[in-house]
Amino acid sequence: MRKSGILTIIFCCCLLSRSLGSILTDTIRSNSLLYNGVEYTKGLTYNNESPFFGGDDFFKGDLTYYGNFYKGLDLQYDCQDDVVLLKYPFGEKRIQLIKEKLDSFSLGEHKFVKAPVLGAGGGFYEQLYKGKRAVLVQWQKRIVLNLSQQERYEMYKSIYLFDGKNSTRISKASELLNLMGDRKKAIKQFYHDNRLSFKKDPEKAVVLMVQKAESEGW
Repeated sequence: MRKSGILTIIFCCCLLSRSLGSILTDTIRSNSLLYNGVEYTKGLTYNNESPFFGGDDFFKGDLTYYGNFYKGLDLQYDCQDDVVLLKYPFGEKRIQLIKEKLDSFSLGEHKFVKAPVLGAGGGFYEQLYKGKRAVLVQWQKRIVLNLSQQERYEMYKSIYLFDGKNSTRISKASELLNLMGDRKKAIKQFYHDNRLSFKKDPEKAVVLMVQKAESEGW
């Protein structure tokens, strides 16, 4: 009776092992296009900092890859090298997705799109607003020296207005206003009435100004 119980346990363990192996194989096979990138092996920190957007943790996100849409993935964005990483479903590996095959992705509430006209070969930009025009932000981490001459990462951002063909970098409110033609005066008043500040919150200022201008026919 005791032997029979032990054999039953062993048999169940074998079935469980095979089942888990089958789940692993089926998961990878069904998402095979996701896992055909290269393993990401870059050193992750300079002075306890990382090249990733939003910190070291993975974000839950979606992406469009090889023309297919995938939901609920664990993703990171290395905004020094402009590459997107996918957490391998089992283990600690990170897969670097093939940039040319990746059209868009999200990290939590942040949506990123590829904008080929803004750089050679195309790069990823956070899309803050999409109407007749789009407001895009390029996030870049660069290695700089601090006061102690230690290397560290520092985040830089560039805001662009993109009309589908041409892009204009916006570095102050007046540059955006100068693009608005006969809407300039009204949007300038809107900017002051709503106490917007390009210096304090440039993303909010640009998005609200473009939204308002487009709502009035710009």
